Amino acid sequence: MTLYDTLEVNPDATLDELRRSYHRLALRHHPDKGGHGFTNLQRAWELLRDPATRAAYDHSISNQRRIIWRNVPVTALRSEDKGLALDCRCGSLFYLDRDDARSPILVPCDGCSLHIRVYPPGHHQTIV
Repeated sequence: MTLYDTLEVNPDATLDELRRSYHRLALRHHPDKGGHGFTNLQRAWELLRDPATRAAYDHSISNQRRIIWRNVPVTALRSEDKGLALDCRCGSLFYLDRDDARSPILVPCDGCSLHIRVYPPGHHQTIV
């Protein structure tokens, strides 16, 4: 569960959306009203309302939530003007610069949280 889940907002929520959700949930979960979970709610608000701590938090959860969809040989990617590409199941693409295809690399999808591990010819597939 992320701090965004605690505040019941999407990770791309604006500061105003965070504030409104925090106030709505604070009224519901405040200990004076017999609610539970107010401490977690308050912690989420304090971290996400500050742009610097929010950026650090976003970076930390992006590193923790790397979901490897599959291991792919570089030969399975198609050549495009921008480099190499592979379709993701979400409908977006995994893009890889040709120069980066010389060693195993983790490539994020440009539309979701999935990643692929691309390995060049001659390298053994690494399974995580």
